[in-house]
Amino acid sequence: RGDECWPLRDLETWPRNPNRPEHDSYRLLNERAYGEVRGAGTGVLLTGHCADELYTGSQHWLADLLSEGRFVEAARESLRYVRQRGIKHAVKGPTFRCVAGRLLDRIPGGRWLWPKDRRRIPAWLTEGAARRLPEDHGWPPSAKAAQRRWQHWGVLGKFRTSAAISEAYYASRAGVEVRFPYRDRRIVEFMLAIPAHQLYNRGGAKYVVRQAMRDVLPELVRGRQQVTVFNGLFVRGIGHRETGTVQRMLNSRDPAWADCVRADWLSDVAHRSGHTDVRRLDEPELAVLWRWLSFQIWRRSP
Repeated sequence: RGDECWPLRDLETWPRNPNRPEHDSYRLLNERAYGEVRGAGTGVLLTGHCADELYTGSQHWLADLLSEGRFVEAARESLRYVRQRGIKHAVKGPTFRCVAGRLLDRIPGGRWLWPKDRRRIPAWLTEGAARRLPEDHGWPPSAKAAQRRWQHWGVLGKFRTSAAISEAYYASRAGVEVRFPYRDRRIVEFMLAIPAHQLYNRGGAKYVVRQAMRDVLPELVRGRQQVTVFNGLFVRGIGHRETGTVQRMLNSRDPAWADCVRADWLSDVAHRSGHTDVRRLDEPELAVLWRWLSFQIWRRSP
């Protein structure tokens, strides 16, 4: 139960990691979970970290079917995909773009015909910060990984590793050992190696693990497709219960961030978090707002 575990609640006692600002706005939920685990006399907790990232190469499912010569199945699944998502999404979405990219790779000089990805400047950055962005982040490290680069980046990139290390710090404070089964090397290598159509399988989320859990999980749990999100809890804290705290932080004009993040952008997102339908909120924007707030908390920690 965590209805009262909104972000910034009891700010004076908010959990702090001296090594880095807090990445998780739902830290109080995790702290409560660790307390429950310890209270039950259990010393180890398995987490779901990186489960989503294992499937981020699924948009290549059609390209992999065609590469394997499974043309009838590719045509059948394409029709199913169009019916599910609509013709507009199918044409402009990543699946058909992956097919086009693979085809052009087979043509000498074909990549010159493909529009290069434009570097998009995030709206929250100041002009000075945007100019300091690197042209290329250097990932993935190999041509083979480049075909499913977002999957490699999500699983092997620095962000998830850093988040796992941070979680281990908080768990150890509660006397709990936290483990990350989805970061097991054997699982990661398997998921990066299998064809993308096995990740997708008719649009079903997390198809591989659902198959593995047959006769292990109750069918009501195993077959659940809708995603649980905590946006409502975020809005309760940032947009309602803790608006005074948020405004004081926004008005502090912290020089450590003043030349990086636009103050007017932060104020606008903070305002909209309390006045917008939760289903219409832009999660990346809320994530940036939270990172800024958590940096303020961490910087003022004793």
